Amino acid sequence: VAALPASAEVSIASVARYIAERETDPWMRVKALHDYVADRVSYDVESYRSKNYPPQDAETVFRTRRSVCAGYANLLAAMGSAAGEEIVVVGGDSRNNGRDLTGEGHAWNAARIGGRWTLLDATWDAGSVTEDRFVKKYSTEFLFTPPEIQGLSHFPDEERWQLRSPPLSRGEFLRQPLMRPRFYAEGF
Repeated sequence: VAALPASAEVSIASVARYIAERETDPWMRVKALHDYVADRVSYDVESYRSKNYPPQDAETVFRTRRSVCAGYANLLAAMGSAAGEEIVVVGGDSRNNGRDLTGEGHAWNAARIGGRWTLLDATWDAGSVTEDRFVKKYSTEFLFTPPEIQGLSHFPDEERWQLRSPPLSRGEFLRQPLMRPRFYAEGF
């Protein structure tokens, strides 16, 4: 993704084709699509704060390089489709430290790789929002996150996207400790 030439960045299809042609491993291909979206899109703090959102469709986000979570998820799904990968948008609620613990609307993705579904959130992997601006800081904390870990902060509208059995009720989701994936990745 870092070496992507400007000539390949003219459309969603051209970026997806470039990535698909160079990455044969499906897990790494989906990671590269995730990385492109997390790296190239900046969070639109102004529209988030005002709750006045511009279009969040994939083409607009690709062109403007600004979005809230819905645009990140829509762009990643469109790029997946163009690259021959099955990536869907998942809507629901998320919760963060310091925010309303009952959650707020959020969108992320699920991808089918090798016959199984996995979860990813390019928005949360792109950086963070301070009081008045977006701080770009790429990570993979929410890339292929196990459902039990992602489910601590993300609660989908459709229970099937919890990818766990049995699924949690909303009350069970809200009673869980609010932990980040890094906590578990560090072996705690």
